[in-house]
Amino acid sequence: MKKQTFFLTSLSLALTALGLQIVGWYCLSASAASAVMKLSLLPILPASAMDNPQDWDVFRALIWSGLALALLSLLCVTASFRRREAGWRSIPATMLTLYLASWVYVSLTSGLRH
Repeated sequence: MKKQTFFLTSLSLALTALGLQIVGWYCLSASAASAVMKLSLLPILPASAMDNPQDWDVFRALIWSGLALALLSLLCVTASFRRREAGWRSIPATMLTLYLASWVYVSLTSGLRH
């Protein structure tokens, strides 16, 4: 039985990248919604503190770390294909497609235009 090192690595990297992406975007959007809520309550409650800007850096770091892991996963899937390792490469490929789809979804629904 051949070793499936690159396949299993790509699977774990894709799963981790997708998880970081989901957590990062969720926390970033929740933090932005909290900041908007605090701005709307500013006339009523002037002493309310704003969110810590360093939190946003952590959320962005999660998102960019997920991107790096997704790229590494893509490299591992390619290496697995070239080495003809056994395994369903469609599983990490599907996870990477979901990862890419989440980027497209967020970019289309964020309201930011280039």
